[in-house]
Amino acid sequence: MPPSPAGIGDPDLSMKTRPVTTFAGFLITGLALLIVSGLASPAIAGEIGLTARVDNNNVTLEDSIQLSLTVNGVMNAPEPQLPPLPDFKVRSSTQSSSTQIINGKRSVAVTYNYQLAPLKTGSLIIKPAILMLAGVAYRSDPITVSVSKPDPNLQATRSPAYVETSISNANPYVNEQVIYTFKLFRRVEAKNFNLKMSYEDNDFRKEDMGDAKTYPRTINGVQYKVHELSTALYPIHSGTVEIPPAILDLDLINLARNSSRRNRFSGFFNDPFFGSRATLVHKTIRSKPIQVQVRPLPKTGKPYNFSNIAGSLTLSADIGKKELKVGDTTTLTVTVKGPGSVKNLSLSLPEMKDRFKIYPDQPESKLTIQGNNLKGEKIFKFALVPLKDGNNILPSIPLPYFDPGTKKYITAQTKPVALTVHPAGDSENLNFTGSSPSQVPGTKNSVQMMGEDILPIHTQLSDFEKSQAPEARYFVFAGATLVPPFIFFLFTAYTRYHRRLKYDTAFVRNRKAFKVAHHKLKSLSGSAESNPKELVKSLSEIFREYIGNKLNLQGKAITSLEVERKLIDCDYPQEQAVSTRALLEKYESLQYAPPGDSRQNNGLIDESLSLLNQLEKQA
Repeated sequence: MPPSPAGIGDPDLSMKTRPVTTFAGFLITGLALLIVSGLASPAIAGEIGLTARVDNNNVTLEDSIQLSLTVNGVMNAPEPQLPPLPDFKVRSSTQSSSTQIINGKRSVAVTYNYQLAPLKTGSLIIKPAILMLAGVAYRSDPITVSVSKPDPNLQATRSPAYVETSISNANPYVNEQVIYTFKLFRRVEAKNFNLKMSYEDNDFRKEDMGDAKTYPRTINGVQYKVHELSTALYPIHSGTVEIPPAILDLDLINLARNSSRRNRFSGFFNDPFFGSRATLVHKTIRSKPIQVQVRPLPKTGKPYNFSNIAGSLTLSADIGKKELKVGDTTTLTVTVKGPGSVKNLSLSLPEMKDRFKIYPDQPESKLTIQGNNLKGEKIFKFALVPLKDGNNILPSIPLPYFDPGTKKYITAQTKPVALTVHPAGDSENLNFTGSSPSQVPGTKNSVQMMGEDILPIHTQLSDFEKSQAPEARYFVFAGATLVPPFIFFLFTAYTRYHRRLKYDTAFVRNRKAFKVAHHKLKSLSGSAESNPKELVKSLSEIFREYIGNKLNLQGKAITSLEVERKLIDCDYPQEQAVSTRALLEKYESLQYAPPGDSRQNNGLIDESLSLLNQLEKQA
């Protein structure tokens, strides 16, 4: 009979192995109890202390350092207090803990990690951090970090990422368009972009030129991916003006060299979320400042009605109906095109009060990108009501501007427009009745009763006695006397109000500004978590549109500084004007910031609604 497998068919062998199994079970159970009892001991174990260290003491302005504060000997201690760090920007913080049991003794430690980006060069000192525990202050040692400028040669050759900035014209005239271009060159993958391009509101007006363009480029045999972002700048005053450095924060993804390219899933699992093959290295890249020498507009030859427009503009006019009757309405459309700053352009018609009533409409403007230039178009519409019949010619409309190409003042003009005005209706003929033939001589004229007197003939004294009218008749007479004028004035006010709503665009914008802005802000509350950057952009447009409607300005084109000045000029409290400027600047900074918590977006909507209500109360 063949032998059975050990432990199953042989009872003697089964009995021999049971004591060994029982001893192993006791050993494992005892070790588990030892570990549990160690973990269940009090939270404080070992010597309490606070230590600080950095991962690198010699960095450049592009690098960031990791500051680690480790609390030893206690597990549930509060987070240490960071010292003032005026020379650094604190980006983020993480926390980790560790427990070790050596020879039956347990030691615990909690580490707090902070990412610090230096803001200037030199020998920077990180002062001691403080841990307050049971009334005792524990301090770390100070740390010295040496920060230097990045090597420009290394930046352009071996650096995994670098930036370049340029302008189309370093010597423009006031209000002449200057294209500012920012380029990021990178040869590795990157994420968490945060770009800050700052311009002084009292130096430039700016117009965005759309989202960034991405394209490949080979430099010295190295393949780069280029991100290009352009902005149109318009200098406000003459003199030397500096465009500050652009600051870009990003995380570069460094892949391990031994990662297998043959593995079809390597690109997926090389993401830092799935392991340690890829590491994130934070970089803060700064561009060089750019000096711009702005020339003033020449005084020689400047027209009297010149409105500081610099560029190359074209002007055209078109009429809706060339033949109409007196009292009818036609629309005159005037279009201005060119690379100049047409958004803030205003236009008025020549004097024609004796021939037409003129009702201007709200102008419309739009921007288009052609090549590397930003071209604007502004459309003005005027409702014309002729007052006299006949053949009329609408005179040319002048628009003086300064052409930087020819360095001369030029006046663009529309072509005269012929207009035929007919009378309001057909003429009425008056019919006259001739006298009747004369009577035949010798006959008498017969007496004919033509009518009776309106008032009766009074022949009795009682007709002249003073009579007392009933009291109710006085109220009837008073009502008949006062009600018609009241109705007339009420109807006149109603007609004027609706006529103003129809033709006075400034009044209509002011009346509807709060209702429109409040409705749009309320509608954004439900979409706060969809796209934070689009939300902030929408908030900025809504608030600028509200200010523009209240003050009869082009709300989306004005800067935050101009908004503050306009509100103060219109007798708004200075505190509200400053708060409005701060909120608009907050919108701009958040458009380039990394996505945050959606609750912050809800808080931003509430802040916008609160300030909107305050401004409306002062209107």
